[in-house]
Amino acid sequence: MIHRRSHNRSFFTKAGMTPFNLTSAFAKRPERAIHAFFVGIALLIVGFFISNTINIRDAAHTVLHEKAIETGHIVADGVEQRINARFHDLKFLRDSFFQKGSGTMISDTEATAVFTAFRQAHPAIIAINIQDPSGNHIVWSSPQQSSHAIAADKAFHALKDDPDQFLGTLSHVRDRLWVLPIRERIRDNEGRVLGFIVLPFLLSNLSSIHTTPMIQGAVLSLPDRKTISLWKGGHWVPPGTPLPRPVGEITTPVPGLPWIVVTQWDAATLAHLFWEKEWLYLLLTFFLLSIIAATDVATQIAYARIRQLHVSGN
Repeated sequence: MIHRRSHNRSFFTKAGMTPFNLTSAFAKRPERAIHAFFVGIALLIVGFFISNTINIRDAAHTVLHEKAIETGHIVADGVEQRINARFHDLKFLRDSFFQKGSGTMISDTEATAVFTAFRQAHPAIIAINIQDPSGNHIVWSSPQQSSHAIAADKAFHALKDDPDQFLGTLSHVRDRLWVLPIRERIRDNEGRVLGFIVLPFLLSNLSSIHTTPMIQGAVLSLPDRKTISLWKGGHWVPPGTPLPRPVGEITTPVPGLPWIVVTQWDAATLAHLFWEKEWLYLLLTFFLLSIIAATDVATQIAYARIRQLHVSGN
């Protein structure tokens, strides 16, 4: 074992790998030490750039994540407010059309007059109708409305918070007019069902809900992800409209309604947010590395000339 250790020391000594010899080599050729110094500085700059790139990428994700949460709440609250406003309108019209206590509807002429006056103050209400207790037959409707129900009784689903309020399914009426029928059950003072009062909620009414430009996609859907409407290009559009493939999304429930809002962000938005800050650091890193490389090369050339002059002088 002693002979083997002695042999190993002799090997490293012959290889010139002792600290003394290494220092001596740098002393004889200082350009090597200077080159190593520049390489070390370059590695530090590259390391800082990589670390900063990761931080910027994570920051972009965080910003979009927070914006998606914010947008989800804005859309969910906006949808709830607009749907609840229509249910409030239904209650008002229900109480106006039916005489309290008797459960008897006012005359057609009176009902038309009430609706006409109401619509002047509420232009978003385009039509209403009264259905029988089965929910499949219209017994009265506002002027210029089809005598056929927009949706059958089975297409409506009662709200959890109020079993007398119902949401239907989105329907395409004409041209680009998409409506969501909503209805409320009509009861007399003894709780007997007299029928339903129904109005079509225009999908375009959601257009007053504005979202941040960073979040291009918002999907209003049922909990099973069956789409009700989509937000694209600053407008609410019907199901089936293609959206950019998302790279992240946040789900927000709509208060009081059996719906959810899925806010999404795509790769293009993430890349834009990333390069908005990254390009400056990339340019700075390239600039610093170019200076280091040029300085290193100039140093090596200068030392080479000095060595040539020294050799010529000898």
